[in-house]
Amino acid sequence: MFCHSLPLNNNVNPSEEQVSVLSLEPLIRFLRGCIGEGDQYATVPSFVLALIEQADKQHGALKPDNLQQYASVFDSVRYLNRTIDLPDSDMWAIGTALGDRAFYGTTAFKERLLSKLDLDHVPYMYGHDFDFENRLLYVLILERCYGLPKTVARRLYRFEIAGVSHYVELSVDYAFVDVTPLTDLPVLDMASFRDREINGLEDLAPLLQMLDPRKFVFTGFSIIRFHDRNKEAIIEKLQTVLGNLHGYETDDFNDTLRDILMSALGSEAIHSSFFPVLELNGYPVLKTEFARDSIFLSDLIARELGDCQSEIFDFIRKPFTIIFGVEEGLDTQEPELIHLLRAANLSAYMCIPLKHNKNLVGFLEVYSHAPFKMSRDVLLQMKPFLPYLAQIAYELLVIFKQRLDRIILTNYTALQPAVQWRFNEVAAKYLGKAPTGNYALPPDPVLFPNVYPIYGAIDVKDSTKLRNNVQRREGLRRLGVLQHMESNLQNRNEETYLRWKGKLVQLQAWLSEEQVDRYLSDVQYFFYREMPQLLHEAAPYLREDEDLIDQLGCVWEDQQYVFNDKADVFDQSLQQINSMIKQELDGLNDYVQQLFPSYFETFRTDGVEYDMYIGQSITPTQAFDKRVLKQVRKRQIISMVGIAEKAATMKSNLPIPLETTQLIFIHPHEISISFRTDEKRFDVDGGYNVRYQVIKKRIDKVRIHNSSERLVKPGTVAIVYTSSMVEAELKELIDELIAEGVIIADVTYLELEELQDVIALRALRLQIV
Repeated sequence: MFCHSLPLNNNVNPSEEQVSVLSLEPLIRFLRGCIGEGDQYATVPSFVLALIEQADKQHGALKPDNLQQYASVFDSVRYLNRTIDLPDSDMWAIGTALGDRAFYGTTAFKERLLSKLDLDHVPYMYGHDFDFENRLLYVLILERCYGLPKTVARRLYRFEIAGVSHYVELSVDYAFVDVTPLTDLPVLDMASFRDREINGLEDLAPLLQMLDPRKFVFTGFSIIRFHDRNKEAIIEKLQTVLGNLHGYETDDFNDTLRDILMSALGSEAIHSSFFPVLELNGYPVLKTEFARDSIFLSDLIARELGDCQSEIFDFIRKPFTIIFGVEEGLDTQEPELIHLLRAANLSAYMCIPLKHNKNLVGFLEVYSHAPFKMSRDVLLQMKPFLPYLAQIAYELLVIFKQRLDRIILTNYTALQPAVQWRFNEVAAKYLGKAPTGNYALPPDPVLFPNVYPIYGAIDVKDSTKLRNNVQRREGLRRLGVLQHMESNLQNRNEETYLRWKGKLVQLQAWLSEEQVDRYLSDVQYFFYREMPQLLHEAAPYLREDEDLIDQLGCVWEDQQYVFNDKADVFDQSLQQINSMIKQELDGLNDYVQQLFPSYFETFRTDGVEYDMYIGQSITPTQAFDKRVLKQVRKRQIISMVGIAEKAATMKSNLPIPLETTQLIFIHPHEISISFRTDEKRFDVDGGYNVRYQVIKKRIDKVRIHNSSERLVKPGTVAIVYTSSMVEAELKELIDELIAEGVIIADVTYLELEELQDVIALRALRLQIV
């Protein structure tokens, strides 16, 4: 115990005029009250009162110069636990009536008081605006003289032990202090305050202006304690971090959180890593700015080995607490992990999953290097903070997802689920380089190496010729009506007639050309731009020919004639065909995605082309087996057979009879693809892989060797390939399909003509209908 005066930093700064009297009278009054009530617990109060009377008789009333003689009295105050809360530690002291100095207390209190205590600036218990000078005295006056609710003052302090922050709370209890006014009390309107919680300085400001602590006498002594508030302060700091996440910068955030967690762990030798896991479209985005400090995950991710990736995904799907080197019998049995941890010179390690609403949102790693040993108590020590860390991880992921979406929207396009994860990783890495949104460089390329391409094309036979014929026929029909109107103009207005005649002669010349497609844009321009103006000029002279105008489908609108074209019968037919093709390809895509998630993209022409890419790099969460490729190719053939059969059935029911050709190209080797940000699509990557793209673009019009016959024709499915290995696989697939009754046994194997830069092409053709 110590017995000498020590100043306190509790924001009580009395002036020279301040009246403070050290006295035991409030305590004596309290003790006599306990004894007078005949309380069963009166023995201790009687004993303490006897000590006071004895000390007073021997040494006189308590004064600053005889404190030591009253040591036994001060000690006994600690045991009056019926009305005085005993401290939860031994950091206890007795101070002046104002509470600005401590003069008697435990050694632990003195040591803490004399350590370097910094007032913590995290809002704790009360806001900053409530912590004004002499606040304790003002609140005490309001309580004792005006009946406001009792308030216990608290202040939070930070101190360091071996580089680790700890937190204590200083409380001053004025239970044994009397407050007496030296003059008449100022009249205060207290009605609006008695039943109201005081939350800030603005609540008290009207009262404080009328009070002056120098006009009151404070008599007695205060009881002062330091309480361990490490847990509460850490939770408060985590909540503060949570409230300021939108403005965080990665390095500052990591440093702040690391300091908080070090306080929670209580040792500079125990380290931590906080790692949120963003899962999008079923794939965890691992390469984020947070992963770099992770012991377990960052090393495995950095290797970029397929097996390791799969192990990570398996662990994230079913996370569990990993423990190493903490206590015998608790260690994980995973040899890969144990090897990794030992290689990192770790003596102990814990990896704790963080969950929000039962969903994984991240991990907390706690570890120490040799020779420092951790106990299992560390896990219990961290337990109160895990819900707050999980909430922080969740909120970070929400913010992170918003930033990812902005980057992806800016640099890419609408993405398919099978590849979304890779774009997320690239965008996450990009965010790691510029977490505040200062993006000076474009993101890294999105690349998928070693994938198998699946290509197919369904084309409408002679589509260009059919469309031109339909448009020529419709143009000539319209021209005939206009020429009839022109003849009516000849005798009504010469100038308008000549203008019409010149335009219609030119229109007839365009429509009479054998290659009318060269002039279709001119024809369309005439009907949609020039003809309304001609009709407008001729209207005054053709009012009796309203039936002719009706034949053209012209309507009066906004003082102009607008030509409404009839629905093109070719486009109607094409739309029905393409709708059927889309339905079939959707079925193919659904089948493949369930088998092994892959990238699938279609291109609309007069028909549909599609590219599919399948392989381990697109779906690293599943092990890729080449037998899957065989199943996909078989399904692709079934899909093409279905399209050929349905197209043949639909032909007679279409406004314009259309026929389709079906083409498949099987490339024997893996290729690499990368996303082209300029065209917002995937393309082959690297010079070797370009051969695949060249063949794909040139085979639609390829002919059979030593023949003028094209490979593709209606009622068949043509499959082009280049290797004997593929041919052997195709024969096996065809035999299966014939046995299953999908196709008839009408298969022709063909050699194809040489194309520019492409030789040794072979094909088989399945007769379907």
